[in-house]
Amino acid sequence: MKEIYICLYRGTSMVSKAIRFFSWGIYSHAAICLPDEGYIIYESWDGVGVRQCKSISDGHKKGTRVDFFSLGVTEDQYIKIVDALRSQLGKKYDYWGVIRFIPFFRAFMGKPSKRTQPAWFCSIYACWALAKGDVYLLNKDAYKISPSDMATSTVIKFFCAKYT
Repeated sequence: MKEIYICLYRGTSMVSKAIRFFSWGIYSHAAICLPDEGYIIYESWDGVGVRQCKSISDGHKKGTRVDFFSLGVTEDQYIKIVDALRSQLGKKYDYWGVIRFIPFFRAFMGKPSKRTQPAWFCSIYACWALAKGDVYLLNKDAYKISPSDMATSTVIKFFCAKYT
């Protein structure tokens, strides 16, 4: 078994507050951390896009709480998830992604293209990559899952909290 951490951020910036407000949750950001790879973080980050970094603090406001949830996967699942995460490095941040969580706009947004994803919202990127390894946090499509929704999954277990 391999372990993956789902990192859920309780951001305090204006963008974070908007995400929390429109998604009706306490989390504004999601990332995947790979402890077996030196705690490498994969995330889609505002202004940067999909990136790999070595710290939960990279670009985040000092003092932001990050809740870590653990997830056990098989070796085969792990390889597929990591391959999916890496395949999207450099893709843009999906600014329209947060609008998907506003009930009025949801009907007009439609489903993202299955063939290509030119930009990613953080939780959608994380859930999509997990699904590539046949790991489903919730019984709904990745593009419908907010950072706060991820925390409601029974597949992951709260591990610890840290601050940036």
